[in-house]
Amino acid sequence: MLQIEYQKKSDSEAFNTVNKAFVRERWIFYAKERLKRTGHTYIRLFTLPGVDCRDVGLFVEHGLLYIGKIGFINDTLAFAEKIPERYIRIKNALPNSRGFKGTYQYFVGRRSIGFSPQAEKWFPFDVINLDFTGPGFLHTNDYKTSSIMYSIKKTFEAQKLKRQSFTLFLTLTAEEKMDTEEGKTELMNCIRENKERFADFKIKYEEMFDDDNFGTYQRFISFGVSKVIIKWGAENQFDVNEKECCTYTGGGSKRNKMVSFIFECEYIGLPDGYGGTLTSMDKVYVERIRSILNLELEIVESILSKDKKLKEKLEQETQKVPYSFKPC
Repeated sequence: MLQIEYQKKSDSEAFNTVNKAFVRERWIFYAKERLKRTGHTYIRLFTLPGVDCRDVGLFVEHGLLYIGKIGFINDTLAFAEKIPERYIRIKNALPNSRGFKGTYQYFVGRRSIGFSPQAEKWFPFDVINLDFTGPGFLHTNDYKTSSIMYSIKKTFEAQKLKRQSFTLFLTLTAEEKMDTEEGKTELMNCIRENKERFADFKIKYEEMFDDDNFGTYQRFISFGVSKVIIKWGAENQFDVNEKECCTYTGGGSKRNKMVSFIFECEYIGLPDGYGGTLTSMDKVYVERIRSILNLELEIVESILSKDKKLKEKLEQETQKVPYSFKPC
């Protein structure tokens, strides 16, 4: 049984906007879809919750997670937080949850072949919510990819070891000034790779983005990241289907542009379970790459300006005080 008690508003209201409430509502929809596929009573969730834990509260409200006499049951909830004070607040707010003191990048084994001891024990998950507040293509030193994007690649590897399908929620800052030139080049090279491999993709791509002109940086990020995620999924025998992608303005003083993705990642595996080749994987990969050309980048502000009832509903959500969970 769950008790939700009111507490004073925290200083994290920058992450409690109408736009963010829209994104969280979509998370709930697809988390429910994943739960149906698992056949379980509750999902196993990894998240980056923030001190208010608003996403966790919604998952509980909608019956996706359960808190019993000692807290969240059966190791269903895990999170990561690198700032000690914030980690303590989150850990105290989420009884019996599994908490990693560090970034998600270190949780999955930053710049290493293996994984952290916690990751080896805690994986797999049904839903992985990587709600990053920073850019995805900020390269450092001589690494070929950013730590954030590499962590997503490691996520597929970890889930593959457990042979488990999952739903991935991914949010990134999409401001050109925040990504490095090396990062932008990496993303553009990944996009151009398919222009050379698939003739029909090249024709439609060039019709949509003449001379690689995406119109906005958010569109560039949304298309490029989708392509990278599908590629890394295929390399680990996952059929990655991008369901939605939207852009919105974040809260706080910076008001950065954000891009949020929802991917359903179904594990296909290899024919004998151990080795060989999976010829159908190539076909699936090509179909998914083509599909992202038809996926619209939704602008949350435009949606809400047309749907007043939805906007009013989400405004009411933002007025709620943060959740406080107590076992009972």
